[in-house]
Amino acid sequence: CKRLLATLDIESSAVAVMGDDIPDLAMFKCAALSFAPSDAHPIVRNRADHVTEAAGGQGAVREVVMLILSAQNRLNTFIEGLERQ
Repeated sequence: CKRLLATLDIESSAVAVMGDDIPDLAMFKCAALSFAPSDAHPIVRNRADHVTEAAGGQGAVREVVMLILSAQNRLNTFIEGLERQ
C-alpha cells in the first residue's frame, strides 16, 4: 500500500479503503478513512472507521462512494453530470 501511494504520488490523507477480511487490516493503516461492509469479518468491522449498512456485493461500495461525495458536497453535481450524459 505504501509503495503504491509513493508510485502514484498520493498522500494517505487523500485515500479511503474498504476491506472485509483480516489481511485487509494492513491497508487500513495507509488511508485516512477505512470502511468495511456489514458482512466483513468481525475483527475488521471493529477496526474500520465506518461499517456500511450494505453487505459486500450488495451495494457497499456504492454506499461509501455516496457517503464520500455527500461529505464533499459533490453528490448533487455528480448526479447532475450523470443526468446530462
